[in-house]
Amino acid sequence: MSTKVEINKNGRPVGWHWQSWVYYKGMMMIAFEKKGVVDFATDKKTAADAKDQAEFDGIQAKIKLMIMTPRSMQLAQQVMMNKTGTEMWKYLEDFYEGKTNAATRANQEIILFNRLQTARCKADEDVAQHVDKMFTFKTQLAALNADVTEPIFIQMLV
Repeated sequence: MSTKVEINKNGRPVGWHWQSWVYYKGMMMIAFEKKGVVDFATDKKTAADAKDQAEFDGIQAKIKLMIMTPRSMQLAQQVMMNKTGTEMWKYLEDFYEGKTNAATRANQEIILFNRLQTARCKADEDVAQHVDKMFTFKTQLAALNADVTEPIFIQMLV
């Protein structure tokens, strides 16, 4: 599986295979901003903030399309049970940030921390790419509120 993620013409990640929730979330937030729906996607604005129900429904449809269109069928099926785009986005945040299931969160932390600890720069590997990969693991841990302290992380880089 490739670690490269294609960005479509609308700025949304395509072919995301759960490699980095932090990257995916960042790209989706940019796409939401570009379409002017970020406050509705993040539930900062509700139906009461729209001009009318038709405008709100249109915004929610736009959010749902942005979330589901470039996804694999497996990911789309995970979120399509939610009624609104806002609910879909909250589901993804809760799932990938480990908010809904402590066991899932702990498992994600263990996997990421082990990947970080066992990461080694091979003789023929690009050092900058290796360091970038380690920072990606650290950022993913931070998204789970399991940040690695700087001294420990620096020791892993050495």
